Formats: sequence, structure tokens, C-alpha cells
Amino acid sequence: MPPRMTGARLGSLLDTVYMASDVWANMVYRSKKNETVLVGHGFASRVHVKKPKRKPMPDASRIANVRTSRVRSRVEHVLAR
Repeated sequence: MPPRMTGARLGSLLDTVYMASDVWANMVYRSKKNETVLVGHGFASRVHVKKPKRKPMPDASRIANVRTSRVRSRVEHVLAR
């Protein structure tokens, strides 16, 4: 089985000419390195926040995830067709 490269290539996918200023992604792409890359390229991160282990999800994170899910689901449904 090949090694998992999840989220490792985010920087190579960014294009400041053809992309909007926000990057919408699953929580797989949440890492300090990816957040630094996004800020360095001038993008706003709209990446899902992971729930802390054995703790309730903070309200601000839950609300942010709901907002992100609304946009992502609309795009993903169009792309799925």
C-alpha cells in the first residue's frame, strides 16, 4: 500500500490567478504547515476544524464547520454530477 500523502500537496494546487481568496477543504488538510502555506499565498483558510478528543466541540468551531459545510456541499454536489 502506498504511503498516504493526504494534504501534503496543497501548496502545489494553489493558484493565485484563477482561484478565489478562500480555500474550502476537509479537515484532512488542516495542519500548521498548510495553514502557513495558505497565509503565505494570501488565501483565507476555510478548512474544517477537528473535534478535540474526549471533549465537546467548541461552539465557535462547530458554527464555522456548519458554514463551511454549506458551501462545500453545494460545490461537491455539482461536481459529483
